[in-house]
Amino acid sequence: MAKDKTENKKNKILIRVIIFLLIALVLASTYFFVDKIEDFVNFAYNGEAPSTQIDESGLKIHFIDVNQADAILIEFPTGEKMLIDSGDADPASQEKLTNYLDKINFETEGGEKVLDYFLLTHPDSDHIGGALGIFENFKVKTCIRPNANSKSEGKTSEETYVHDTAIYDKVITAFKNEEGCERWTSSAGREIKSKDFKETNLNKDKNTWEFAFLTPMADCLPYKNSNNYSPIAILTYMNKKVMFTGDAEKEVEEDLIKYYTDWNILSELDVDILKVGHHGSDSSSTPEFLEWVKPEYAIIQVGEGNDHGHPTDEVLTNLQKAGLSVNDIYRTDKNGTILVGVSVSGELALIADYVQYTTIKIEWWYIFVGGNVISALIIFVPMLSSKNQKKVKKLLKNSKKD
Repeated sequence: MAKDKTENKKNKILIRVIIFLLIALVLASTYFFVDKIEDFVNFAYNGEAPSTQIDESGLKIHFIDVNQADAILIEFPTGEKMLIDSGDADPASQEKLTNYLDKINFETEGGEKVLDYFLLTHPDSDHIGGALGIFENFKVKTCIRPNANSKSEGKTSEETYVHDTAIYDKVITAFKNEEGCERWTSSAGREIKSKDFKETNLNKDKNTWEFAFLTPMADCLPYKNSNNYSPIAILTYMNKKVMFTGDAEKEVEEDLIKYYTDWNILSELDVDILKVGHHGSDSSSTPEFLEWVKPEYAIIQVGEGNDHGHPTDEVLTNLQKAGLSVNDIYRTDKNGTILVGVSVSGELALIADYVQYTTIKIEWWYIFVGGNVISALIIFVPMLSSKNQKKVKKLLKNSKKD
C-alpha cells in the first residue's frame, strides 16, 4: 500500500512537470512571433516619447477634437492667439469647439473676447462650419481667407475659383463685415511674425516666432479642387517647426517640392510635427512629400468611425515608411484633443486626452520568464502547500499523543 502511494505521488509530480514543460515549450515557440507579440503588448510604448510637461510660458498648439473636421488653436508665447479653421457646421462639432474655447483664457476688449488671427484654410464646410459663431462671439483683429471667391463675389477672371455653397457665401459676408479687422488672402510668401521680430533672434529668443505661408503659389493657380486652396504653412519657434496643411492634396505637395527643388532649399521643409493633410486621406501625404518633411510626430484630425475611411491604410503606411512608429502618430479619433507645447528652452511636449504613451518597453523575454514563473507557481505551489498541511497535521497528532 505504501508503495502504491509513493508511486501515485511520483506520477502526480511527473504529470505536473510535463505540464510545466509543455507550457514552457509553448511560451518558447512564441519567439517566432516576437515582433507581433511585442507590438501587441507595447501598444502604448514610445521609446522616444516627448515630454508631457507643457510650459505655460512657451508655445501651445491645440489640435481640437471636433469630429471629422479641423480646428486648431495656437497660443503664441507673446500672448497672441490664432484659430485655424472652426470645425464643421454639424451641432456636435460646434458644441465640442465652443466648449473647448470656453476653457481658454482670451484677452477681452470692451467685454468681447479677442482673437488675434483667424485663418480659414479653404471653403469646405468641415473647416469653416463654425466661422459665423467665431465672428459673432470674438473680436477678430486679423482675418485670413482662402484665395477662392464666394457665390456672391462670382468669377472675376479666368484665374478665379468660385466655391458656390451657401455657407461659404455667409462666411465671406461675415468676414467682410467684421469691424476693425485687417483682412487679407492667404498666399505663398506671406508671414505672420512676433512683435519686434528679428531674423537673428529666431530659434534663440523665447519671444520670437514666425508663421510662414508656403502655398498657394500664384503661378500654380487656379486649382480645380477647393482643398488645394489650403495653405501649407510652417510655424517656427525655438528651433522647432510645425507644419500645417489643411486639406492640401498631392498636386500642391508636388508643386511645393518642385519649387523648393528649383531653389535648392528642400531642407527647409524638414519639420518636427506634421498636421497630416486632408484628415489622412490618400489624396495627400505622398511618400515623396514625407521624404522631405521628415516629421518626428504626425497629428491627424479625424472623426471616429467616419464614412470616408480616414485615415487610410495607405497614408498610415506612408507615415511609417517615413520613419514614424505607430505611437508617433496621434489621432483625434483615438486620442481626443492633442496639445503640443514647445518650452521657452525649445523642449517639445505632447499630451492627449486619451492614451499617454510610456517609455517602458516590455520585451519578449520578460513574457517568457514571467510566464514560466507564474506557471510554476500555479502548478507546484498547491502541491507543496498540501505537503506542508500534512506535515502540520502529523505534528499536531504526535503532540496530542505526547
